[in-house]
Amino acid sequence: MRDALTKLEVALCTGTLPSPKAESKTPERKTNCLGRVRYLAPGEPELDTNEWQFRKVSKKGSRVYVLRQAFCP
Repeated sequence: MRDALTKLEVALCTGTLPSPKAESKTPERKTNCLGRVRYLAPGEPELDTNEWQFRKVSKKGSRVYVLRQAFCP
């Protein structure tokens, strides 16, 4: 309560209103399987595209796939 009165007093003396504190909300993870990644070396068979999504080719030439959210346990 004392803190609130001090802030009010400062605001009245200076003529400026205190800015509201910005709440830092961290984004919630929607699923518990984020980050599941598979690396396939050249020549390995393709993964099921309904379950895995192709993202990129790594520097070593491997294909990088991530698990789609619909298939998370």
